[in-house]
Amino acid sequence: GVILDFDESQVRVRGVRQLQPIAKIDTGIFPKFPSDLQAPFMVLMTQAAGVSKVFETLFEGRLNYLFELEKMGARFEFLNPHQAIILGPTPLKAAPIASCDIRAGAAMIIAALMARGTSEISSISYIDRGYERFDEKLRALGAYIVRCQTEEDLKESPARKPVALSSVAHAREGELEPSMTVQF
Repeated sequence: GVILDFDESQVRVRGVRQLQPIAKIDTGIFPKFPSDLQAPFMVLMTQAAGVSKVFETLFEGRLNYLFELEKMGARFEFLNPHQAIILGPTPLKAAPIASCDIRAGAAMIIAALMARGTSEISSISYIDRGYERFDEKLRALGAYIVRCQTEEDLKESPARKPVALSSVAHAREGELEPSMTVQF
């Protein structure tokens, strides 16, 4: 789906007009496709023209993030608890979504960055545990990112920036649960 140019010291990745679907991703131990990458790839496949299939062979519940993508407009079908197909392309729209695990959390941020509007991502403790200073790294890539501790902090952040990512504490069952908001 992309064009790779290699030279002695770098790899240049160039996009294409239309991503092609992946007939089947089978996760597994080396040399198979790494399970940790299947969630981000399936987010990408929401933009491919056609049907992509994933078969998660290593972990139970690893496809649960698809329900969060569905809130954003993604179209998929579960074949069984370990297999699903993604139907694309689908323009993603902003929605309140949750991070189900470390890898799915990163995939939800990718989806929110692809979507129009503001998406709030809850349960970001997974993301923070798995990706050190993730918001700072996105900011270094050009994203406008703000971590907020309250809803008021979020309201004070600039309204029209290319991307805004904020952490907002929410009370759930007596606990404060951090979340992120991505705005485009």
